[in-house]
Amino acid sequence: MAYIGKKPADIIATSVDTTTGTFSGDLTVDTNTLYVDSANNRVGVGTATPVSRLTIKTSGNGLVDGFIIEDADSTTRSAITHVNGDFYISSDASTDHFIIDSSGNVGIGTSSPVTATGVTSLTIYNTSPYIYLQNPTSGTTGSDGFSVVLFGSDAYINNRENGNMIFYNSNTERMRIDSSGNLLVGKTVADNTTTGVRIQTDGFASFARDSNFPLLLNRKTSDGTILDLRKDGTTVGSVGVASGAAYFAGNTRGIRIVNQVLHPTGTTGVVSDADVDLGYTTGRFKNLYLSGGVLLGGTVAANLLDDYEEGTFTAQLSTDTTYFGDGAQLGVYTKIGNICFFEIKYQRTGTVNTGVNARFGLPFTSANNSVQATGSRGSVENIDTAMVGIGGTVASNSAILYLNEMNTATTGFNVNGNDLGTNFQIQIQGFYKTA
Repeated sequence: MAYIGKKPADIIATSVDTTTGTFSGDLTVDTNTLYVDSANNRVGVGTATPVSRLTIKTSGNGLVDGFIIEDADSTTRSAITHVNGDFYISSDASTDHFIIDSSGNVGIGTSSPVTATGVTSLTIYNTSPYIYLQNPTSGTTGSDGFSVVLFGSDAYINNRENGNMIFYNSNTERMRIDSSGNLLVGKTVADNTTTGVRIQTDGFASFARDSNFPLLLNRKTSDGTILDLRKDGTTVGSVGVASGAAYFAGNTRGIRIVNQVLHPTGTTGVVSDADVDLGYTTGRFKNLYLSGGVLLGGTVAANLLDDYEEGTFTAQLSTDTTYFGDGAQLGVYTKIGNICFFEIKYQRTGTVNTGVNARFGLPFTSANNSVQATGSRGSVENIDTAMVGIGGTVASNSAILYLNEMNTATTGFNVNGNDLGTNFQIQIQGFYKTA
């Protein structure tokens, strides 16, 4: 090899023996095969102008043109090189195992990392590329730690430990998959009270929200089912919309709420007329509270039953001149619509009675026409023995029942006070039309 540089006299060997040597000044071997810059303490390989402690300049001939590290057997080697702006590392000096290209993109197992406009990227290429993250807690075997892998067209994210997978955004936890496989959004505990979403691997889901609705279902454009309820794959109910109103349906019938009206419907919310029952023989409702009436057997005003009432009233007996007093009395009534059914039981002892037109007070004012009210005499003492019964007539527009004699000769005559005697008992039932 020819020596190029300063003349031999300028190279001073301060100590020369078989093992060491000391030189001063620059050293050039074959122009730029090796160059030592003594002033800046730099060494150049392939360049006479080194810019660092060690500068290696390649000629663009691939991995063999870079920095080679070879084992003692001279057959196993690694390489580091720089070609056309790209940096390469190879564990066998022949395969591009690691590259940083001129745009800053990183490739592992490929010499062509994916390039995205305006950003740098990391590309790992292999038949089934893995990324493993491990620490002293996780262990270091293939079944430990956290891994990301691509198998064919399927991507896997795997926490191989019995721990949580936690996802953050804006430095705040937003979601986690806990060690039992529960998906928790906005919460860290698998309960049903903490605000957030809980979805379990067995199909259970829980939604909790503070001071607002926890679930919104929005069907757009057309009427139809919004929520489909199924048992073993078969629809057993649904919630939907028909003609702009919500309906709730089972597998044959449903109900729809339109303004102030509750409609019976079919399974799609279409109104169904006269084919839906409320309760059944062994499944009855208890009490029905209404502020209006009931249309029975038809839909016109004549079918309206708007009143039903049961109660008691004071059965006061009097004549035109005499008030008999309370006595031992019972007055009960049942009012259905505008018809009042009544029953009066009255007993009086120790008084001689006077006056005419004996009468009882009634609970409601009658309509414009009088209606005959009939009854029967119970156990009686000191009433005119010619009477075989007592009837009554309700006066128009009044709450008065006039007593009438019922016998063979004087049927229909008013009962007077002296007909009643000193001790008597009256029992009478009847009905009349109220105002």
